Amino acid sequence: MNAYLNFNFSFVRNQFVNFLFRSKSKRTISLFDGISYNLKNNISTKNNFLTANSKSLAYFKSPYDSDLNVILKKKGSILFGGLSMDEFAMGSYSKNSHKLPVKNPLNFNLAVGGSSGGSCSSVVSNQILFSVGSDTGGSIRQPAYMCGIIGFKPSYGIFSRYGLISFGSSIDQLGLASKSITIICHLSHLLNKFNFKDYNYIKKTINFKVKDFKGSLYKKKFGFLVGLKKSKSNLLVNYFKLTYRLSFFLKNLGHKVGVIKLPLDYFLPYIYYVISSVEAFSNLSRFDNTKIGQFFTNKSKTLKLPFNSYISLCRGYNLGLEVKKRILIGNLFSYTTSILFFTNLLLKLNLVKKDLFKRYEFLVYPTYEEINLLNKNVKFKYSINNYFSDRFTVFSNIINLSSINIPFKTVRNDTPVGFQIISNTYNDFRLLKNSIYIKNMFNINIGV
Repeated sequence: MNAYLNFNFSFVRNQFVNFLFRSKSKRTISLFDGISYNLKNNISTKNNFLTANSKSLAYFKSPYDSDLNVILKKKGSILFGGLSMDEFAMGSYSKNSHKLPVKNPLNFNLAVGGSSGGSCSSVVSNQILFSVGSDTGGSIRQPAYMCGIIGFKPSYGIFSRYGLISFGSSIDQLGLASKSITIICHLSHLLNKFNFKDYNYIKKTINFKVKDFKGSLYKKKFGFLVGLKKSKSNLLVNYFKLTYRLSFFLKNLGHKVGVIKLPLDYFLPYIYYVISSVEAFSNLSRFDNTKIGQFFTNKSKTLKLPFNSYISLCRGYNLGLEVKKRILIGNLFSYTTSILFFTNLLLKLNLVKKDLFKRYEFLVYPTYEEINLLNKNVKFKYSINNYFSDRFTVFSNIINLSSINIPFKTVRNDTPVGFQIISNTYNDFRLLKNSIYIKNMFNINIGV
């Protein structure tokens, strides 16, 4: 599957031996003791390689653990390794890297999605129970959709980002992938803890108690996305068929159902790529190859070039094409007044957010549009359509909403069908609880 970037056998063996010792002496630590998991390779693990699938971080070993790792180690979980991804999490197909692209276990001819393609591929192939990635503009929900599993993007700031390589600091968040919503809920309960090292952490404790799932969703309000124009996507046709059935069931159960239109549909990808590229331009400036990465040498001596020329030479060689594109876009918009135009659009989006969640508690959206769905159709160098595959997912990141991808089934050629449910900020537990009910309603066979 090409899902792993690094796998340290001795590291995994030592963790497993410690677990066997605890289990024989009947001293299990927690519910997660002995449970295996993987991390996207932009999340640090002490003394293990942290490359973000880029040459500019080649052979770099992290000197510290991410807050996520510290919590799971205390609970006895077993980390298998670092997973493949798009370079610095920039991409939607897990192909923007100097390594082999990740394959989709459902169908090798089907794109796996990105940028957390390795995370979802390892879960759907039953290698581990859950995986942790990052979500900047749909990076966990898109591959979860393509692999037919659950992908959860929480509200910004409720999980500590300490140890995560920043791409877009104001929209980056840890994302969880699993076949079980209950595992995601238990994991969310563990990770929702304060860490003074993360300045973006929001001191808001959310009650993720699984025992509270046994409640009623009576008279909840659902808004379904309609009004999509100029789209010939088979996936969207399947989405409308599926949500029609869902709305029918919800009405019969006493819920209120309404329709909405995607706000500022045309501008959403532009807003996202401007914000993320400007922040990436700033965040990636630290990777200048002065201490880590691949260096240019000549007869065991560093090339005699001016400092700026040497830095440019190293970055030009080590950074991939997509990363260089984003840096150039960020450089352009960080020095122009057109950023004010996008700031005004952001203000309008926040007004739209207030209006939507006055009328509805949950929004039902498609997760993915059929743009270059097959591997053979993905042409990054020439097609601008690759950048519009995020148009249904970036909405949650830009205005800080919690969102979850729920798979339904696969159809012809193992093409997945599903949708995402979006909830207001810090309404994460109700979102997970609602997802359990919908999963049971449609009898989706992926585990609770």
